[in-house]
Amino acid sequence: MRDTEVGRFLKDLDVYDPAGFVLPPDKCHYLSRNKKQNREAHLWSKYHISHATYKKMLAEQGGVCKICGNLPNKGKVLHVDHDHVAGDIRGLLCHGCNTGLGMFKENLATLESAKQYLLDCRGAEIDKT
Repeated sequence: MRDTEVGRFLKDLDVYDPAGFVLPPDKCHYLSRNKKQNREAHLWSKYHISHATYKKMLAEQGGVCKICGNLPNKGKVLHVDHDHVAGDIRGLLCHGCNTGLGMFKENLATLESAKQYLLDCRGAEIDKT
């Protein structure tokens, strides 16, 4: 990834709207004019972090997902990954990696089993008869 891509992403961060919100039509106009305030309220109410803290975390990660190293899709932001029991923030993840952890219920044994499954299947041919 080129430094200019990361720099452009970080510069434009505060105009991105968080993914996943479904809003009634009468609220869309207000929120589209107040994306930064909406993002700040979401980060504070859900994770107790400021937008400045999010941007600092993002810069420390180089603007990319902490697991796969990819930039988020255009117009999207990285998700704040947190421990659902303790509430501790672990890092910023793309939608795919964040969803993947959730689908495995953050269970390390299951993730390790999935890793071993993929390693075992490398190069193995499946009998399709």
